[in-house]
Amino acid sequence: MNYEAYIQSGAIETYVLGLATPADEQELWQMVAAYPQVEAALRQFEAQVQQQALANAVPPPAAIWQNIQSQVSFSTPKTTNNIREIPTPVQETAKVIAFPWRNVAAAAAVLLAISTLANFYFYNKFTTSQTAYNNLLAETSRLETAVNTYQTKLEDMDNGMRIMLNPSMQVVKMAGTKGFEASNATVYWNKQTKDVYVLNNSLPKPSSGKQYQLWAIVDGKAVDAGMLQPDCAMLCKMKTIPNAQAFAISLEPEGGVPEATGPIYVLGKI
Repeated sequence: MNYEAYIQSGAIETYVLGLATPADEQELWQMVAAYPQVEAALRQFEAQVQQQALANAVPPPAAIWQNIQSQVSFSTPKTTNNIREIPTPVQETAKVIAFPWRNVAAAAAVLLAISTLANFYFYNKFTTSQTAYNNLLAETSRLETAVNTYQTKLEDMDNGMRIMLNPSMQVVKMAGTKGFEASNATVYWNKQTKDVYVLNNSLPKPSSGKQYQLWAIVDGKAVDAGMLQPDCAMLCKMKTIPNAQAFAISLEPEGGVPEATGPIYVLGKI
């Protein structure tokens, strides 16, 4: 691990806050010995903790110390005349216990500062981890959607290939008419079930409010065979046609018309 990654890992903060394991401490001192930058980062964070502690240190009121001095004391016992005089034992001077309140207050402030810094540090770590987790969930959802989309396309392609390779299918190639020579499409007409499918090979994208409509030419008359849906990328299932001599596709108002009114783009005879 390089020193920049180590500094960003939070190991220094964990050590200063007293949360490091012995193994973590050993690794820290190895990094300090190897990289002056790590030592500088360690000293900097220690200084921040000390400054925070001193800034928040609150000395106890003077009245508390005076109260303690008045209560922690010893008096010498008095002797009376009717009691036989006995050797007076060596009296020890009463010791007044001095409580280091300033040190205690400073230590408490240090602990408070460490607790505050630790909470802030781990809260930031939690927030960062939560954000990364949410991003991972979003990315996983996006990938699942993409996989499902590709799987659907593969299934459509597989179904389309099975339909096109069906021996009962009659293939009708529709070439572009005059003015639309670059257009072409293919009709797959099942001679047994009479199901009709259209493969859009190179029809131009229809303008707004327009839609392609398939026609079966039966005894010289155009019979509605269904609309080509914009979301159909492979074989498009159309209406069942019992009999026909040809197929054609025209561009009509969106939703279709009962009789062809628009230009014929492609036409193919059976």
